[in-house]
Formats: sequence, structure tokens, C-alpha cells
Amino acid sequence: GGTLAGLESLLAQSLLQLEPDGRMHMLSPIREFSQERLSTMPEAEEIRSRHARFFVELAEAAEPALRDSRQRDTFASLGRDWRNELSAMDWAIDRRRFDIAASIVTNTWVFSWQLNQLASLSVKAAQIYEHDMELDPPLRSRLQFVAAGMYAEMGEHARSVPYGRRAIETAIEAGQPATEAWAHMMLAAGLAGLDALDPEIGEHVEASVTLAEQEGDPFLLAYAYSFRGSIFGLAGDIPASLHWHSECLRLARSLDSDPLIAQALSQLAITQILGADLAGARQSLLDAGDSVGRLQSLEIIAYHLDAAAWLAFLEEDPVRAMTALGAAEASRARSGISRWATVEMIIGETAMAMESMDPELRKAKQAGAAMRPHDALALALARHHESSLTS
Repeated sequence: GGTLAGLESLLAQSLLQLEPDGRMHMLSPIREFSQERLSTMPEAEEIRSRHARFFVELAEAAEPALRDSRQRDTFASLGRDWRNELSAMDWAIDRRRFDIAASIVTNTWVFSWQLNQLASLSVKAAQIYEHDMELDPPLRSRLQFVAAGMYAEMGEHARSVPYGRRAIETAIEAGQPATEAWAHMMLAAGLAGLDALDPEIGEHVEASVTLAEQEGDPFLLAYAYSFRGSIFGLAGDIPASLHWHSECLRLARSLDSDPLIAQALSQLAITQILGADLAGARQSLLDAGDSVGRLQSLEIIAYHLDAAAWLAFLEEDPVRAMTALGAAEASRARSGISRWATVEMIIGETAMAMESMDPELRKAKQAGAAMRPHDALALALARHHESSLTS
């Protein structure tokens, strides 16, 4: 301590932990200078190693909080350190420390999906997936289910399915029932993208529910019930679908998870539309207002917009419908995800029917794509034909 070299080392290490954003432009040149100086220091490798270990530990500590009532605060704190997590991952990949890189990916997957970070993560994660056999079975199984889920989210279902199958096998080998439950869900999602009526999907969903109920993890169980509700909806069993989506909503509210609450209410609305309960569907979408208002997840907002578009179409207001559809498609494009396969099957024909050569409707869709998703949603849920709906 006390030497110029020591001070430079401390400065470089601390600047690695800064998070430059739109409010910190003046720090970017300092950060670049710091990284340049760091690369010339004899202790540079040890500093980068300590940096990586610190952010691996931070991600590991954050993972349980991402699945309980601390989720909202953890999203904010992890968001401030996301650049550092990616930097630590880069260092680990460069040095073939795939265990470190995989630990970051598997402990932050909830954050990366809910805060639209799949694009920033996908290229790095793909490099890690190629080396999954170098990891011990517990970490390998977690990485494989994350890979299956990531590719399903991005619409690459043919790549998703093999990872899902391997994740199940590895989780059983490692004695990881919670991981196995997630793997069954991710495999179901991948299979649904290839054929939403494949009977194997239901088998994996039921396996995930059984394992989740045994584990007693509310977050895991909420997602398993959500999948089960969707399967019953596709089968036309509206009462059962409503029941399981309601169970998902109950758990989501106990966790105070905005993404899960909004997702469950969107799924309830879609099921209510399938059951011709348009008033109930409108109320479900409106009930999600506070949670949707706090959402950053473009995936869930797009899902909500899809439901609002379908509702508006059935309420005979194609302008509102096309506005919502344009905003939903733009949101998915920005976040690099595809429409969920089950939703595509349910509302795909309606969405196509809404496509029109009518200039007014083309203009509405273009306007929706250019709007803030939350603004488009507010417009989509406004009643433009109150008299015709009540007559």
C-alpha cells in the first residue's frame, strides 16, 4: 500500500465495477483508460481473477432472491452490476474457465430473461453451451436447461429440444429434482414450438408439476402450474385451465413477482377469451395494470399486448387490435424473442385475420410498433365502442 502502482491497481479494480449508462457518460473515458492501464500491470491477471470471483459470488447470492419476494429489489441491484457480470463471463470464457461462466449464466437466467438481456447474453452463452460436458453434472444440468429455455424463447426450437432432453438425463444423474422439473418445462416449450399438439408435451408438463410439488418451491411451482394451465387450454378444458392459471396467480402474488402476476393474468384473459367470457378477459387484463406498469420484461408485455389485441378484435375494434399487435411484434423484435408457441397456436389465425390491406389498419399497426409498449397497451384496452358492446 502507499505506492503509485498500488493506487493504480486499486483504481483499476474499482473502475471495473463501475456501470456506465446514459447518466454516466463522463466515466466511460475513465473506464477505458483504467482498462488500458490494467492490461499493462503485472498484477492484471490476479485483479481480473478477483473481479470474476467477486461477481460469480454476487450472482450466486442473488439467485435465490430472484425467485422470491425480493425479486424486484434484486432486479435493480443486479442490473447495476450486469456489465460486470458480462465482463467476468468474457474473462472466464477467454481462459476456458467454463465453470465460472456457466455459474453466472445459470444463476442469472431469471434476470436476463425478465430484463431483456437475452441478446447480450446469447452469444456468450452459446460459447459455454459447447463445453457443457466439461462441467460437473449438477452445473451441467442447470446449464442445459437454461440453454433449452433460451433457444425456445428465441424461437430456435430444433436447437432447444436436444438440450432439454440432455438436461433431464443429467439432472436425474446428478440427483437434482428441481433442475429436472425446469428441464421438463423447457423441453415442453421446445416441443411446442415444433408441434403444439405433440402428446409428449403434456407428459413433460405433468412430470414438472409432480417434481415441483415435491420440492415445494413456490416460484418453480407457479411456472409448472402455468404450463399445466396452457395445456388444458389447448385441449379445450376451460374450467381446468382457469383453475391452474388462478393457482399460478395465487403463488405469483405470494411472491410479489410482477412478471409472474402479469403473465398469469394474461393467461387467464386468453383462457377467458377461449371460453367466450370477454368481460372477464378485459377485467383480467385491467387487473394486471400495476404489475404491467412496473414491468421491464418486453416478453411479458408483448404477451399482454397479444391478449389485448385478440380481445379488441373480438370487440370489433380492429384499430385497437392492430395497434396492440404492432406493439407486441415490435417488443419481441427488440428483445430477440418469439411469440410463445402455445399462444401462437391459439391466436395465430386471429392475428393473421387482423392483417389487412386497409390503409387505416396498416397505419394503426405501424403506429403501435412506434409507441412505447405501455402506451400501446393503454390504448388497446381503452373502450372505443362502449355502446356497441353493451347493446
